Amino acid sequence: MVNIVCDRKALPAACANCWQRDSASCDLVPVDAITELPFDPDEYDDKFAEYLVVRDPLTNRRMGSLRLLRTDRPHILGSVFPDLCDTPAPSGLSIREVTQLCISPGLRLRERRMVSRQLASALVEYGLLTGITAYTTVMELVWSRQLMSMGWDCEPLGLGRPVGDTLLGAFQVHIDASTVGGLRAAGCYVPGKLEIVERDNQASLFDSLAA
Repeated sequence: MVNIVCDRKALPAACANCWQRDSASCDLVPVDAITELPFDPDEYDDKFAEYLVVRDPLTNRRMGSLRLLRTDRPHILGSVFPDLCDTPAPSGLSIREVTQLCISPGLRLRERRMVSRQLASALVEYGLLTGITAYTTVMELVWSRQLMSMGWDCEPLGLGRPVGDTLLGAFQVHIDASTVGGLRAAGCYVPGKLEIVERDNQASLFDSLAA
């Protein structure tokens, strides 16, 4: 089961309209349906941030999560690592940046793979539901082969460069009606149920997560 934590009122109009049209495919659940996020809040955790959280349906335990940032606002690739891109970083109302991807270290290898595929599938489904056409991300290049083998249309935005002791690169994943088929052909598509967790403000979100 995947929770989508967001403030629906903060969505761009095009996304909100698409969501309203397809809202029958989602359930509205209380914000305390999820447990805790693995990162401390930072300057990007405002009302425009969205979170995808995979949780165990029996225990409510968080198994994996990621954060989505709007790219028409300050975001990590555009604000911190624009030089990872050979051309200006992709941005716009229909593009989100994937950040803070985390899979619980306590999971077994098979479970970690399943959660990774659940998150990838949820990204595609959420994108199709809300009008998102692409995701960007900054990641260690050691993980890039796994990203590009998921079956979706993924392109590097530059050659990558060392940052400290780490080699980083920027990537863009395109989302359209054919993406589900691509993930399915690669054995990476996991159909699941998306549950919408609405919040009014960021403080109430993190208060409830810490409770």
